[in-house]
Amino acid sequence: MESVLRVLARPAALISGLATTLMMLHIVIGVILRVGFHTYLLGTTAIVSYFYMVVLVFPGVFVASWHQEQIRVDVLADLFPPSFRRITDAIAELFTLFFFTMFTWGLFLTAMQKAEQKETVDAVFAYIPVWPLRWVAVIGIALAALVTLWHLSRLVTRGTLPATAADGISSQEDKV
Repeated sequence: MESVLRVLARPAALISGLATTLMMLHIVIGVILRVGFHTYLLGTTAIVSYFYMVVLVFPGVFVASWHQEQIRVDVLADLFPPSFRRITDAIAELFTLFFFTMFTWGLFLTAMQKAEQKETVDAVFAYIPVWPLRWVAVIGIALAALVTLWHLSRLVTRGTLPATAADGISSQEDKV
């Protein structure tokens, strides 16, 4: 499972980064047109909301989970002995796994429904199909759940979680 997740993490990060860059350019062009030429770039809100943000956020959650870059508050846990921290880490991973699993299930049900309906959004100039992007959300959160399951299994078998991306969860080329 680790090798598959490692292979998927880099393209997911690149896709999220590309979506961020395209969204930024799209918005800047829209602002320049509005301020400088008193015209509008039609459909910007719909395209940003339904395309860029989905492709940026959901694969990004997977990548953040893979690199252990999600928010953690260890203020109190650091005061306790390592054996107690392993227990609290396991409980946190279990809660995270439960959340990601339920979130994936809900996203899956919604994606199925919206695919059946062939969901579109009115982008002023046309109706754009957005139902395929529902699957990006499902895949991103499902991969985050798999990462959490991998972390939990590592915690149970090795007794530790990787503290950083440099602690065995990234290949050498990821560190460059």
